[in-house]
Amino acid sequence: MLRTYFVSFFLIVLLPASLFAQIEIKGQVRQIEKNLKFLEIQLINKDSIVVQSTLTDYEGKFSIKTERGNCQLLIKQVGTILYQKRFDFQGNQDLGIIEIDNSQELKEVMVNSKKKLIERKVDRLVFNVENSISASTGGDAINALKATPGINIQNDKISMIGKSSLAVMIDERFVQLSGDDLTNYLRTIKSEDIKSIEVITNPPSKYDAEGNSGIINIKLKKTKSNSWNASFRSAYIQSTYSSGSVGGSFAYQKNKIALTSNLNYSNGSNRLLENQKIDYATENWNSNDKLRSYNKIFGGKFSTDYKINENISIGFQYTGGNSDPTVKQNNLAVLSDVETNSPNQNIQTKLFEKKDNKYSTLNFYSKYKINPDGRNLSLDIDYFDYDKKSYLAFITDDYDVINDSGTIVSKQNLGNQELKNFSVKVDMVHPSKWANIDYGAKISVVQNNSELEYYNLNPDKNTAETSISNLFRYKENNQAVYFSGAKKIGSNKWEIQIGLRYEITQTNGYSATLNKKTDQKYSKLFPTSYITFTPNDNHSFSVNYGKRINRPRYSMLNPFREYNNAYSYIEGNPFLQPSISHNLSLGYILKNNFNSSLYYSLEKNGFSSITFIENGNINQITTNLNYFDSQNIGINESYVFNKFKFWESFNSLFLYYSKTKSDNISVESPTEGLGSSLSSNNSFIINKSKTILMNLDIMYSFPSTSINTRNEGVFNTDFGFKYLLLKKQLVVNFLVSDVFKSNMQRWSQKINGINSYNTNYEDARRFTISVSYKFGNNKLKIKENKAGNSEEKNRAGGN
Repeated sequence: MLRTYFVSFFLIVLLPASLFAQIEIKGQVRQIEKNLKFLEIQLINKDSIVVQSTLTDYEGKFSIKTERGNCQLLIKQVGTILYQKRFDFQGNQDLGIIEIDNSQELKEVMVNSKKKLIERKVDRLVFNVENSISASTGGDAINALKATPGINIQNDKISMIGKSSLAVMIDERFVQLSGDDLTNYLRTIKSEDIKSIEVITNPPSKYDAEGNSGIINIKLKKTKSNSWNASFRSAYIQSTYSSGSVGGSFAYQKNKIALTSNLNYSNGSNRLLENQKIDYATENWNSNDKLRSYNKIFGGKFSTDYKINENISIGFQYTGGNSDPTVKQNNLAVLSDVETNSPNQNIQTKLFEKKDNKYSTLNFYSKYKINPDGRNLSLDIDYFDYDKKSYLAFITDDYDVINDSGTIVSKQNLGNQELKNFSVKVDMVHPSKWANIDYGAKISVVQNNSELEYYNLNPDKNTAETSISNLFRYKENNQAVYFSGAKKIGSNKWEIQIGLRYEITQTNGYSATLNKKTDQKYSKLFPTSYITFTPNDNHSFSVNYGKRINRPRYSMLNPFREYNNAYSYIEGNPFLQPSISHNLSLGYILKNNFNSSLYYSLEKNGFSSITFIENGNINQITTNLNYFDSQNIGINESYVFNKFKFWESFNSLFLYYSKTKSDNISVESPTEGLGSSLSSNNSFIINKSKTILMNLDIMYSFPSTSINTRNEGVFNTDFGFKYLLLKKQLVVNFLVSDVFKSNMQRWSQKINGINSYNTNYEDARRFTISVSYKFGNNKLKIKENKAGNSEEKNRAGGN
């Protein structure tokens, strides 16, 4: 396989341009003896399609390669045509000096072209937000993502269809946030400032090979310099309990300096109801949980960019914050006789848990433009620090109904986790006359120390349980190099990109109490390949392949036990191995508003959490194991209905088949089944000035099977209004989520021949009113910096 990729790369990418029978057209653009730099040079064929384009250099010179034939030469500046003439090119040709008339009326020849709503690039799908009325009016980045093909947002959780995780970038720079912090930040970006959203289902070799994940890249509109921008936002949410958030942002750009800042604060609580039923051989277990979770989140970002000269720029970014989630839980479990249904045992548990999470991310970057042809070198240095302190205490009252006797068990857990990551990344963009080449390298060092102490709580004195207390140290080093090459052929109708990434990993884990040390070292090659074919404006075809690695989160490797009650606990597994996945996808776009994709994925040595139950005792032990291989094949269809000016509808259908084979005798194997979901996000413009909009979003997920879990159907409806005031600077939103209170999760599993059934409702029905106001220069572009350690931060997990 590797040999095939190397041969393909050299044959397709590294062959000389003469093999493709292209000719070279060159010239120089001037205006009254002044060279004109950075003008756009376009060659347009007889079908009015741009077949080649480039930019003039500092001397106004340009060189462009194309096929022989008749075409039109256009010279443009910021969308304005400065020069146009038709030529019949039959060989290499030097056009000499092209003089631009200084007296021509440029405004009379403005080009009024509209981009496609959906288009395909070689390694990504592009949704042009600015061409959608509903996605670009009066909303934020979350609203725009709801309309993006292949993206699903449910209960403010962002996911990519067919992927287990995702990362978010702003202008090709990763956002070092997750969970509620990420959602709150994306709500600070107004949809009017978004140019397009790129969906990368199979990330190319320049990105980390970690996870069966995708990437979302939000591209902001270009803006003028010497401007400032500020915004304020606030939201109130009412479900069973209330919560709220407030925040603001400020951006300043003048001459060579750009500053951005962002602060967010949220506070509130919500209710969670859980039910579990287990059918043992002689008894039934029925458990009901009532949880109230509280959370205060404060976070902020600050970045500065400085342009030393036309070729060198540097920047610095700090992201930090803290949260203190707290959970109060009441659980009642009843064991009853299978035949008589009379209770045998009542188990009442009260639990209190409090965490204190703090994180800081520092990023320094530098970019050097080597020449005007697009060759540049970039450097990223990142440091990430994460600290989590946890306290958990519970008391379980176990009452034996038959013998009229009871016991009380009370325990306390004290935990502390310190995670540090340092990484350096270098990237080189190296375009040439025959191919576009990217290559680079990255090194990363991770250190994770965790400590957990257990105590039995007694009226007189708390006693330590040293046998299950533990100190766990984990180190991980990663080194990676990559390259990729891209080439357009066949009058630019075909584009091919091939890449290869090589990663080396060394890990070391040590458990002091268990006196266990685990060392691992492995190296992997990760090839990627892409082919696109665009015969005309109405059709676009694509195929791509990628190999990925899914490494366990650090918490999964920690052998600590975290008790929920006297009979249930969760523990990590220091012997977990990474899984490997192979992903293949085919895509088709029709007339800019219909997108179809077919994918296949194969995961080997997959790992997941599994809860072990068995007849004869009521203990429930949850851990993580490598125990399955899985295959998935699916199709995702999306269609944008915009035949009426007042109504825009984004509709999607997702259908997949999953088959999982387990090597663990406790798990039912093989399991297979179908899954499907439908969604329709609709926006209605109520008035002519487009300042009142109505939204109606509907989603239904059909029953499905995933690994060893069977999920029931889920239905959700959201309804809201949006008002734009003060020249659309003030936006007021009213939203009712889960109108019919039907967004309830239900699933079942079979372990050791024992069936278990679970129900979970996260208080999804809620009313939200939010207000945002933006002032200053609304056209300011907020430049985000891409941190090089996004993979390591994501693996740190959440709360």
